[in-house]
Amino acid sequence: MMKTLLLTAAIAGMTFLEANAQNEQRMYTYKQIGNKYVVSVNNREEIVKALTTFCEELKILSGSIAGIGAVDELTLRFFNPGTKKYEDKSFREQMEITNLTGNISTMNGKAYLHIHATVGRADYSALGGHLLAAVLNGAGEFVVEDYGTSITRTYNPALGLNCYDLHPKGNDGNRLTISFQFHRGGIASSQYAIWIEDKKGKIVRTLYATSFTAEGGYKYREDAIPDWVRKAEPGKMTSAQVDAVTGATPPNGNLTYEWDGTDDNGKPVPSGVYRFFIEGSLYWKSRVVYTGEVNWGGKEQPSIPVSSRFFNPSPTNKNMITELKVSLVKKN
Repeated sequence: MMKTLLLTAAIAGMTFLEANAQNEQRMYTYKQIGNKYVVSVNNREEIVKALTTFCEELKILSGSIAGIGAVDELTLRFFNPGTKKYEDKSFREQMEITNLTGNISTMNGKAYLHIHATVGRADYSALGGHLLAAVLNGAGEFVVEDYGTSITRTYNPALGLNCYDLHPKGNDGNRLTISFQFHRGGIASSQYAIWIEDKKGKIVRTLYATSFTAEGGYKYREDAIPDWVRKAEPGKMTSAQVDAVTGATPPNGNLTYEWDGTDDNGKPVPSGVYRFFIEGSLYWKSRVVYTGEVNWGGKEQPSIPVSSRFFNPSPTNKNMITELKVSLVKKN
């Protein structure tokens, strides 16, 4: 990322902080004014991806988003409470964003954006709903406010939605932290999943799975993170459950995921020994599975041993996951 230019001045007794910067993927530029950011997303970028990347790079853990712009590709979602599934519909035409509002929180240690949008069509009719994706064809101008604190989400099985968890309980500040260097590969590569199992081998929490596989790619590419697919059964998940754990394949760099000792329904798990897994599809059928044990509720473990097993090894993209580190720490 380009170096950020910071200018500080006292104006009418207030601190005015201004910054001009551009992220290394060149998806956006921004200026910081106090706890707010004026963000310009570059033309032909996907809005939700760009804003999510912005929040992750600036470590914004809670806040709000507002914006306007013009798009020519749009996918909206409508949540059906009867089926507890989202119904998606896409549009390909020039449209003006007349209003975009949303909030920022975190889930599974990653930025979680909840955005709604209304767009105007050429005949002056309007469309609106939950925004899944939109590709800019013109300007994209947004204001992001950072609340300066952390707000998390937990899956609510009664609603079938990922809801605010403003008073999380039961984890005593413990965190299992998994970090590694990620190197993207080319075709038939770069899929991975991270999950936690109990001593009976049942998944209690999926921390992350790449969206291509989790959203249906496993149906025609059976060699994509097959262990996770077999155990998690994404085909039986609700839309909100899939949305809670998935994300686009990230860019190269250091990635960190955290487990707070809760299951997929947000309930604290009992103390005991659990096993974590990191499965990566390296190139077609070539894959790796890293695993280790954590004593949840026990003492801190600054460095947890991790074992690895390679299947159908290939030199192609064999270093997709490197410098893997796992620890159990208290964050109180």
